[in-house]
Amino acid sequence: AKLQEERQRYDSAIYFSNKAAEIIPTWTHPQNQLGNQYEALYRYDEAIDQFQKTLKIDSNYAWSYNNLGMAYKNMGRLAEAEFYFKRSLAVKDQSRGESIERDLAISYNNLGSIYDDREQFSQAESYYKQAFQTDSTFTLPLRNLSELYSNYNGVEAEYLLKKSIQIMPYEGTNYRFLADFYRNYPNRQGILDSAAQLYQKGIELDPYDPWSYIGMAWLVQDKNKPDSGLQWLRKGMQWASTNPDLLDGLAQYFEQTGMPDSAHYYFQTTAYQAYHAISRLLQEEPHFL
Repeated sequence: AKLQEERQRYDSAIYFSNKAAEIIPTWTHPQNQLGNQYEALYRYDEAIDQFQKTLKIDSNYAWSYNNLGMAYKNMGRLAEAEFYFKRSLAVKDQSRGESIERDLAISYNNLGSIYDDREQFSQAESYYKQAFQTDSTFTLPLRNLSELYSNYNGVEAEYLLKKSIQIMPYEGTNYRFLADFYRNYPNRQGILDSAAQLYQKGIELDPYDPWSYIGMAWLVQDKNKPDSGLQWLRKGMQWASTNPDLLDGLAQYFEQTGMPDSAHYYFQTTAYQAYHAISRLLQEEPHFL
């Protein structure tokens, strides 16, 4: 199930997680993992039900509190998200169990993202820094700090992304974030060539990441020669053909390069997936109307 999840083949991942849960119904890990897989498909109501089911098995299972927080955050319910992130922090801090540094760092980082969304940037910065101080091999807070600084301190933003690569050179996301930074702020000669190399390195390390293909397509796209970027999106389709982010990227690319029929098709495909996710959500959360 975990392998299929890494490949973003979530239907298969859900199948195997359910098989694991059937073998040992009281084992929290596959139950929690099912929630993560539903959340990846934007099926937030099912994810929340699954995390709550996990906590009924073990009320001290800190990961499900954290995951509940992420589900609520993605739904825009920041107060509830903050509550569950803090609950995760409290439970894990008390248990002092295995992998304590990484788990605490994840909770601190998630709290930082809440304040980031609220545009309370000094509090967000504080939590991101605390996350990295707690686990110096955890590069996500460095990427978040870089994004926080990118509009007013490009030197520091670039430094943090390069530091992320130094710390975790086999994590494809770190290369992709630096490539995105260079693509969005092309202020030096040759920097776009560096961005292309970074995207390709990210794809080499993680061929299932749709954002590297999307970034590469926009980097090389030419409205007079739309195939220049489309070939990268097609390559991404070979690895993550049902990923909604990649489908949306295809639709936007076709729209911007003057191919409305193709854009319409992929917008429809993405909307179909979103429609079913939203329909499930509104059954439980009608106030979203």
